Amino acid sequence: MTVTARSSDRFSLLLLDDGEQYVTTCIATMESKLPGTLRICTKSLFFEPEDVTLPIVRVPFASATSLDCNQARNTMSIATSAYVLMKAGGLDVPYTFVKEKRDVSVTFNLVHIHVHHIHVYAQRMVALSRLPPKESVSFQEVFLEGIERASRFDCGLLREPLTERVLVEVGALLCLSQMAKVRGKFVVGTRGVYFEPLHDLHGRGQRWVHEHERVAGVLRRRSAGQDVAMEIVYRVVSKESRRSLQSRVSQDGTWFLVFRDTEERERVFEALCDVLSSSPSSSPSSPAAPILDTLHHEPQLSKATRAWQRGAMTNFEYLVYLNVAAGRSFNDLAQYPVFPWVLNDYTSATIDLDSPSHYRDLSKPVGALNPTRLETFRQRYRDMRDLELAGDAHGHHAFMYGTHYSCPAYVLFWLVRVMPSHQLRLQGGKFDAPDRLFHSVRESFVSVMNSTSDVKELVPEMYGTDASFLRNDRCLPLGCRQNGSPVGDVELPEWASGSADEFLRVMRAALESEYVSSNLHSWIDLTFGVHQQSIEKDNVFRAPTECAPAGGSSAEDVAERAKHMLEVEEFGTCPRQIFFEQHPPRKTKGGEGREGGEGGEGGERTFAGLALDVRAVVRASLPNTFGKN
Repeated sequence: MTVTARSSDRFSLLLLDDGEQYVTTCIATMESKLPGTLRICTKSLFFEPEDVTLPIVRVPFASATSLDCNQARNTMSIATSAYVLMKAGGLDVPYTFVKEKRDVSVTFNLVHIHVHHIHVYAQRMVALSRLPPKESVSFQEVFLEGIERASRFDCGLLREPLTERVLVEVGALLCLSQMAKVRGKFVVGTRGVYFEPLHDLHGRGQRWVHEHERVAGVLRRRSAGQDVAMEIVYRVVSKESRRSLQSRVSQDGTWFLVFRDTEERERVFEALCDVLSSSPSSSPSSPAAPILDTLHHEPQLSKATRAWQRGAMTNFEYLVYLNVAAGRSFNDLAQYPVFPWVLNDYTSATIDLDSPSHYRDLSKPVGALNPTRLETFRQRYRDMRDLELAGDAHGHHAFMYGTHYSCPAYVLFWLVRVMPSHQLRLQGGKFDAPDRLFHSVRESFVSVMNSTSDVKELVPEMYGTDASFLRNDRCLPLGCRQNGSPVGDVELPEWASGSADEFLRVMRAALESEYVSSNLHSWIDLTFGVHQQSIEKDNVFRAPTECAPAGGSSAEDVAERAKHMLEVEEFGTCPRQIFFEQHPPRKTKGGEGREGGEGGEGGERTFAGLALDVRAVVRASLPNTFGKN
């Protein structure tokens, strides 16, 4: 059975090209007979027919040979020989790239808007597409910032429009998903925080609003290697409460916001700290006191470590805490939370979780688990070190591993079945080659043990409760491997008895086992602590090149930031180091002494040893697939 998306959800910012931004939209008919929506973006024109069985048409401005308007008829025509067809039937399938032998011209009749306004925008975008890349990116930013400055926040959105004061109003990007950001106005008021997008993508009048009382944490974040982002975490609203909320207001668990520069981010952060500190729930002794970017500071970090040591936190919960404290986020594929492989047996018919022989050595990074392959990585480091000392390294520092254990391509490798539109965006409109897709757990482990280009660790979903990422429930056309076998559901180890749910149960049991509980501190040292980027531990990864300062407006600065962003997204980055002494081992057996469980009735007691309600931050940071609601 084929799954069809809702027509109102067909278009998304994931359909845009890398670096492309949304500009404007209008109702139109194509060739006077096909009603739909015309969307102008910085690199292309989109037409989305109302008939969901028909594909969305994307015309790149770079391929346009003419762009004309007829003001008397209120029409605009574009001629091109190349266009792209996407999302026919609302399905996440590879795009169809059409190249005609001669130009074809398409005419749009605009409704409820004068063609001049749309034509002017489209003309500017065509002109930008003709510029050299550096100048094009720079002028695009200037153009978009001009639109942003001309817009004002709608004060009618305030919770108390007559009495509430606006403390800060700035332009920002809000992450709608891990690879889609919407531009708009972010406001800190005396009663709540607000985000109003510049463009209403689907005509729903959607706005984002939260009252201060629901803020569980405000965390500084990096975006594309720059210290310009912030994550605001909200306490989960019950399903009953959510039903009573206005449909135009989004009540997401987290907002990931990107600002123009560090100074602007700090201005927002300070305003939030001031207003949250004066709220009734701000007392440090209050379980509802918000966390203001202190998860990686003392005493919170030590309290969390001690809670884990004595068994008041599971290994899963502690790893999520460390990832969030170290700047990782479920809202950013380039900084997605990282979890370790813990088992090394994916071939046996049964598995004994009490046997240490079935576990991976957690004191070594993935790249060091195979001694033969390790020597190749060591030689690479020695060769690069020689070039560095000779001054021939072209600004690159010596490394053993060219790609990190986590990057967007690796995250989507694991999650392609539940995030197909993201991989289509990452791969330029197609799925990765079938032989490179996540096909088999055993084969994936064989690859990370033997390939010199594969040292990826796992994602938290491998230890969660939602097995949908292991099943091809959407019947995605993932292709056939070279041996002729189709890529469908993930092939599981024999010990999982053909059940994806059983596979996750065993994986979670292994993560909470006595062996892992006794050795996890060593992996924490490698990933978040004193052995991060340690040559003695064979743990040296490629470091990103220096980036232009945030906010620089020259063509060179903009282009350099774009290049840096691509480098971070392609190769990944290390988490922020949060431990500067060796991490202590756990004192108790796995899970012993723990009160409650993740998502269970005793959940609020799990962090009983902490003075602040960090559990609210950690749980709210988890996607819904972990059953937090």
